[in-house]
Amino acid sequence: MSGSDFDRAEAVKIEASNSFQPVDLHRELRHLDTVPWADLFEHSTLETIEGTDIRFLCPEDHLRVICAHWLTDGGAYKHRLWDIYWSVQNRPKDFDWERCLNIVSPNRRKWVIYTIGLANRYLDLRIDDLPFVDEARELPKWLIRSLEREWRSTTRLQPLVLFTRDPFGLFRQILKRLPPNAIQATIDMDGSLDARTRLHYQIGDIYTRFVRAVRLRFHR
Repeated sequence: MSGSDFDRAEAVKIEASNSFQPVDLHRELRHLDTVPWADLFEHSTLETIEGTDIRFLCPEDHLRVICAHWLTDGGAYKHRLWDIYWSVQNRPKDFDWERCLNIVSPNRRKWVIYTIGLANRYLDLRIDDLPFVDEARELPKWLIRSLEREWRSTTRLQPLVLFTRDPFGLFRQILKRLPPNAIQATIDMDGSLDARTRLHYQIGDIYTRFVRAVRLRFHR
């Protein structure tokens, strides 16, 4: 939702809350992309589905955003890597890798390339014809270790408020957060997956989340 329309849409959502299924509104793409909203809108496509016009990001922007979204969860949901698999596998013939990769920062460019590389490693996505195939196969060792450790975990990150009456569950959730998931912290801090250490991103992520929680607590 565009920033200029968000408040109006939120008001409509509240007014119609008893008539419709819950709608998860967001003010533009937040941390998921840095390309200006107007640019994304200009390159978007309009499709008619069951008589209703629905606007989609263009394939290049969509792939970039879903890669960032998958990494934002720390790669915890392996099955969602299939979204990246099919977006690459079924991309249109005129797919513009220049737009997908090179209108964002070098850090974010690598987010896309490494996520595609992970789809190749774990889901056997064919990437031999991609212009960055060598980069996609040179995955950082820490990234692989972090992912596989997360996939082995039986505890999924959930809001702490859900465990106010479950001390054991609350304790497990706190342990899950310390230290923060290295992938998630890197993405939250707009960091480089090629950096030699994750520690500064993890410290920064703890600080940022603490400040955000304090602001929410005292601005209600």
